[in-house]
Amino acid sequence: TLVTLCNILNKKLVHISTDYLYSNSKSNASEEDVPVHCRNWYGYTKLLADGYIQLKSNDYLLLRGTHKKEPFTYNEAWTNQVGNFDYVSEISKLYIKLIESDVNGIYNVGTDKKTMYDLAKKTNINVKPVDRLVDESTPMNLTMDMSKLKEI
Repeated sequence: TLVTLCNILNKKLVHISTDYLYSNSKSNASEEDVPVHCRNWYGYTKLLADGYIQLKSNDYLLLRGTHKKEPFTYNEAWTNQVGNFDYVSEISKLYIKLIESDVNGIYNVGTDKKTMYDLAKKTNINVKPVDRLVDESTPMNLTMDMSKLKEI
């Protein structure tokens, strides 16, 4: 596996995870607040990968967050999904900063809390606000505690 290869070569494994694994958890989830029952398959797969890396890797950096394509290309954006997500151009700067800081462990990565509609308005002035029908497949609250990131 990639984990084994990184261990043999004495290299750090950098894994881009997701804030979706915090779905069904509390607001402003910290790196320690990982639920066992996130409500979608994508979140579960990332949770399993994170757990495997934590158990098997000698040196790792897990980056949890959401990055969106810029500009926002959809006609509508959800007003009832909130999180620390941002565009790739902003999140990638934070990834680079963490990698260059040579830290390891788990880090929540994001910017200030906002709705998806708030983010969309930054690059698409014609976007329409809509409420997402709440179901189990899409988490509505993706807020994360950014304290650890802000220490870097």
